[in-house]
Amino acid sequence: MVAMDRFDPGRQPAGRVPAPGRLGFVQAFLNSFWDLDNDGVDRWDTTEGLSAWLRERGFDGAVTEGERRRTVVLRDGLRAALRGDGWDGVEEEGTVRVCHDAG
Repeated sequence: MVAMDRFDPGRQPAGRVPAPGRLGFVQAFLNSFWDLDNDGVDRWDTTEGLSAWLRERGFDGAVTEGERRRTVVLRDGLRAALRGDGWDGVEEEGTVRVCHDAG
């Protein structure tokens, strides 16, 4: 396996421009649910897949099933927040109303 620059966001769908610098790691993390090179599978469906993704970026790749599940929940939660899921809108004063479901 060839290690990559941990901040490299990798190939982007539809020829999009990758995020610059260290933001590339955030882009790679958030977009990890869709593997462009493997018919769109989520590499993080298994501990082996998440471990490989981490090792490719120079991190210790050892993860437990619980760590994998928490990592996927974090990724999916951040993606939802960035899409605005659960937002009820913005008040005239600029206050954001958020509907939070902790369950």
